[in-house]
Amino acid sequence: MLNAIRLASSGATYIGPRLSKSLAATVPSRPHSAQDYGLTNREKQVLAAISSGMPNKEIAETMNISVRTVESHRMSIREKTGGGNAVMLTKIANELGLT
Repeated sequence: MLNAIRLASSGATYIGPRLSKSLAATVPSRPHSAQDYGLTNREKQVLAAISSGMPNKEIAETMNISVRTVESHRMSIREKTGGGNAVMLTKIANELGLT
């Protein structure tokens, strides 16, 4: 709840994990494997955390890395998968069995 309030107060949009998964179900499926995307193990961990609705700061704290490193991983994941937003990334995580 605090994360939602913080995001909203900063002008960002908060999408909870249940809504994110629900929205991801509406995105057309793209059958790929993690091998196809070339994701590293760390990128898969970050992708799984993104799909669970965790904000970058919480991901960084959980994985003991900087927020900037999480942002770099997120950008790399987007480039490799073509996933542009959290909903699409959640869909990809589901397809890869990371959720």
